[in-house]
Amino acid sequence: MIELRKDDHLDKRKGLLDVSEVQWGLGANEMILAQSSVEMPIRKYNDEKLIEKIKTMSKFVCRDIGVTYWDQPKQMQYDNTRFFTTIKKYYSDFSISEIKTAFEMASIGELDEWLPKDKNGAADNKHYNSFNLAYYSKILNAYRKKRNQVWSKVRRLLPVAESTISEEEKKENNRFFINEIYDAFDQYQINEIKPNFIMTMYLEEFLHQRLIKEIKKPTKSTIDKVYKNNLTKTRGKERRKLIDEYHSNNFKGSLKNQYQTAQNNLELERIFKEIIKQEKHLRDFLKYRYE
Repeated sequence: MIELRKDDHLDKRKGLLDVSEVQWGLGANEMILAQSSVEMPIRKYNDEKLIEKIKTMSKFVCRDIGVTYWDQPKQMQYDNTRFFTTIKKYYSDFSISEIKTAFEMASIGELDEWLPKDKNGAADNKHYNSFNLAYYSKILNAYRKKRNQVWSKVRRLLPVAESTISEEEKKENNRFFINEIYDAFDQYQINEIKPNFIMTMYLEEFLHQRLIKEIKKPTKSTIDKVYKNNLTKTRGKERRKLIDEYHSNNFKGSLKNQYQTAQNNLELERIFKEIIKQEKHLRDFLKYRYE
């Protein structure tokens, strides 16, 4: 049943990419990512086929990023095996195309916002001539966050229906929405990937179902964390503006939304932790509204 729900979820995402407002609203790279993410997921490959594809892909990835031993079979044999087991265990919801896209985007700086930072505050996409778990996990985890951002944008671009929505459509929309939250919980529980939703509506669902009492405003520690992260990515006038807004506590526009988004995701992570501690699943608490 879980597999069927995942397949149904994927089919719905494919349909969203056919909406003209989405096609016009997404940038070229965002559309490449979105289209890659609705291709056949790795979980649907048998091991023999997946091993073959991983072996070919890792060779070309290593060559592209500058790992010097890409043409040495003995060294690559171990790396291929380790890469295969990692992909199958932690990234089975990705497509083969997405894995390739992740490394390409990392190489051109598209994932810098979500990559860990080095001592100088620059995005760390270095491999240090080793195609190992530490390297590709940071790339794929950053890509996952980028993917979440793109799909949040897709949903914002969807037109508001002019006519009254039917009960069946309400049911389908709510299931789609709740499944997004279930997926985030699964990724946190299995892969320790923190929730990264942009819109407050995800946390509002917990408020609506009385699982939380309120949506908390950003704490000072949250604001400080986001502020310091933004400082590493801004220069010139934008940096000066960021500093002035921070010290004046005059938060507005996109900056205010960033602080609230960070606080929302921390609250979701707290909820996830509590549920996991109880050895239960989010499905035991958060329900579909229309059944």
